[in-house]
Amino acid sequence: MSSAALPAEELQLQSLPASISTRNVTVYTRHKPSCPKNGEPYWKRCHCMKYLYLYKDGESRQVSAKTRSWEKAEERAQEIRDSWNPLRQLERALQAKVPPLLQRASHAPLPRVASGLLTRRLYGLRFLGTRSPE
Repeated sequence: MSSAALPAEELQLQSLPASISTRNVTVYTRHKPSCPKNGEPYWKRCHCMKYLYLYKDGESRQVSAKTRSWEKAEERAQEIRDSWNPLRQLERALQAKVPPLLQRASHAPLPRVASGLLTRRLYGLRFLGTRSPE
């Protein structure tokens, strides 16, 4: 590989579109002064408050996860990651457009008449294979 190719590769890396950016959400612990794990921000098993470190578009922020559970803080971090994902945003928008009536209808029980008819049919089918041939 020639040394002349290296500056060209560096130029290509610097000219990437601005839409490609680093985004990250990390869970960490802010320990109480009395905590034996004070000084270890990634210790998961203590009951100190958990925080989220957010890095997006060159800016960083620290926000409270409002929990002492590492698992719940990870769930919150995943919600934030999903909010940055355009596919997840589209999925949520489509789910919001489904009429609530259709959602309820898909989980509604069968009417009593249909339920009884279905039960009788299934009962008849169950004994269909047990009858002796004549």
